[in-house]
Amino acid sequence: MLKQVIEQFDAWNIKNASIQFMKENKQEPGTKFGCMGTIASEPETTVTLKLNVTVSAHVSVQVLRDYFGLSNEDLKPGIYSYGSNSLGKDFVFTADVVDGFEDFKN
Repeated sequence: MLKQVIEQFDAWNIKNASIQFMKENKQEPGTKFGCMGTIASEPETTVTLKLNVTVSAHVSVQVLRDYFGLSNEDLKPGIYSYGSNSLGKDFVFTADVVDGFEDFKN
């Protein structure tokens, strides 16, 4: 089996994204939103203990409400609030990642 090792990191694009929120430690069915965007990562130290990842993408409103923990409890229909008690849901994010220069898809 041919194995490709990527030693140089270029600009990466994402598409066909999906997010699966966790409920009671179980992964719920995914919500596909087919975004087009970018993804970048940067190690926090020279000996990588933590990898900070930034995703820039257009995401559907309901996904963002769940992500940030916005609620409409005790509010008029269509009105959502964010406050000190707001808690976003844990999630799994998946997407097709494409190297912007070499068309390598992962």
